[in-house]
Amino acid sequence: MSSSAQLLVRFSRRDHYVRDQSDQITLTWNLKDTSIAKRYFAAFTNAASLNQMYRQDRFINFANEFYTEERVVEQINRNLKMLDDNFPGLIQEYATLKMSQNQMNALHVYFEKYRGPFLNPSAVYANSSDEIREALDDLNLMIHRYEDLGYSGRQMSEHPKFYVTFGLNELNQRKPLFEEDFSEFTLECEFGQWMLDYCEVGKTFFDLWRDGDEIIGDEAILPLRYYSSEGSVYFGPDSREEDVLKFQSEMNKWWDQNAEKLQELGFTKDDPKNAIGSIIVADLDRNNPNINGMTNSEIVDLISRYQWIESVSWQSPVSIAPSQVVREYQNGI
Repeated sequence: MSSSAQLLVRFSRRDHYVRDQSDQITLTWNLKDTSIAKRYFAAFTNAASLNQMYRQDRFINFANEFYTEERVVEQINRNLKMLDDNFPGLIQEYATLKMSQNQMNALHVYFEKYRGPFLNPSAVYANSSDEIREALDDLNLMIHRYEDLGYSGRQMSEHPKFYVTFGLNELNQRKPLFEEDFSEFTLECEFGQWMLDYCEVGKTFFDLWRDGDEIIGDEAILPLRYYSSEGSVYFGPDSREEDVLKFQSEMNKWWDQNAEKLQELGFTKDDPKNAIGSIIVADLDRNNPNINGMTNSEIVDLISRYQWIESVSWQSPVSIAPSQVVREYQNGI
């Protein structure tokens, strides 16, 4: 057992062809020794203790994934139709196969506009049934899932990853990042690393650049300023220095081209709070018996057969009781 705190994910057998809850594996991640990683661990353990996982099938770009292009388009249109049935005339366009990134950006505006900001939801969202709210939230997830399939032509293709999602509520809230946390943003990622997930209604600067999005509302341009219990796990190749430098150059060029508008919105390139990249909080435990000795591609192949998160849990260092971790989070750590 690792001497550091660990995040545990138990997967069930599921792909495009089969689902078997009796066939399971567990993988582990070693928590990093940083302030934000420790606070994330507290948020994660609090959410895991509530046993309220949400969307346990968010696996992207693994072989034989359940969500084909046809299924994603069908689900996007099901959500759009539900909105239009309840608010006639609200929806002016629907999803099609082989959509462009511009079409995806246009569909995403429905989510931005009718879901509204996280702390100030729109009247449509605030006054609707849980079913309508779920349709709006699912619309966002399915749009991004379609983009990740690679058909829309967005810049930079996605590598395999999965998300750990709980859904935010009064018992599982997001919290602001500390000033010191912004120095943890990095463009260098390694295979199997666990990072903070985005918990806003909008897009980061990276997403604006990657999507070529010129129709997003100003209020939806939101860099990451909060963390929550939710995370994503990257299963692409380790970052190469030349790729990082190339991306930094392209982002600098994009920023300079859009500097006037961004400055009007209060964003400047040299502000640490506008950092680009991800905050990594844990590393894949390669000593886990289920993957010990495997290559990266063998691990990806294994996970591709277990595309359902059955449960999550954690292990604390002996000196820290699990109940203490949860209590500290609830008291505002």
